[in-house]
Amino acid sequence: MKKVIQYFCLIIFLLLISCGSDSTEEIEFTTSISTSLKTIPFSDTEVNTSSELSFTVSNTGNTSINNANITNSNSIFSVSPTTFSLSENESKTFTVTFSPGQDQNYADTFTLKLGETVLGSLKVTGKGIITMPITSIQSSKTSLSFADVQTNNTKQLTFSINNTGNQNINSIILSKNSAQFIINPTSFSLAVNASKTITVDFTPTKVQSYNDVITITAENTILANVNLSGNGIESIPATTYTKDIQPIMNNSCATTGCHKGTNPASGIGLETYALTKDAFENHGALIQIELGEMPRNASKLPQVTIDLIKKWIADGYPE
Repeated sequence: MKKVIQYFCLIIFLLLISCGSDSTEEIEFTTSISTSLKTIPFSDTEVNTSSELSFTVSNTGNTSINNANITNSNSIFSVSPTTFSLSENESKTFTVTFSPGQDQNYADTFTLKLGETVLGSLKVTGKGIITMPITSIQSSKTSLSFADVQTNNTKQLTFSINNTGNQNINSIILSKNSAQFIINPTSFSLAVNASKTITVDFTPTKVQSYNDVITITAENTILANVNLSGNGIESIPATTYTKDIQPIMNNSCATTGCHKGTNPASGIGLETYALTKDAFENHGALIQIELGEMPRNASKLPQVTIDLIKKWIADGYPE
């Protein structure tokens, strides 16, 4: 019995020692990052211009990163922002700018540091180039055909010029010979990829064919040509009611028992300018003539006569 009691006391003692011991495990904090890129290769960049690329930094450790910084040695490359803080599992995007000043290859390294501890690095490369200046344009038309135009009348056509080179053109000159073709504008400047609309008026003064060439130059260099052509044809005299239409109405329609008098057919009179204009504007007189329904009980008017009436209408019903 005495031994049992001794064993029991020993067990109680061991349990007390076990319960009194410190069982808390110590947690180890780690600081680490990952970057979306290991190298940043810029494509060829024109000297005195800039290119931009970006990368992402992620906090892969189990503690926050506060006031880390990114440094490099060559000012041709710059990064934004240059300092950062990241919570656990947080990411941030950075922009790298490459601004070459000479025609050569460049290389540098961005170092990411927290205090004196290096967290990571990225290599960056790029090449500055000088592109030879190219002066070039493209015309939307290589020729303009005005076809037939009545003498002393004007017809207008347009085309456009686009700067397809790699530099601004400060003085483009358009020239031609014939006075019957008028260009507007005749000189202008054009930025890279910009375009300009050109109007050309053709006013023939004689019954004949006209041909010319627009020469487009810059700094005494011919960049393009646009051929011009057109025919001057005899002018057709303007129609009037008194000269052209009244005789037709009097001989064919404005007769007794038809469209004349106090009770004209269909209530439509054709004895005066006002009545005739109203008949064609509002009562379909032209349609009836073209269908042969006017004049009534007579042959259809000759096509040349119908065309004359159409021209009078197209001219605006001049009296």
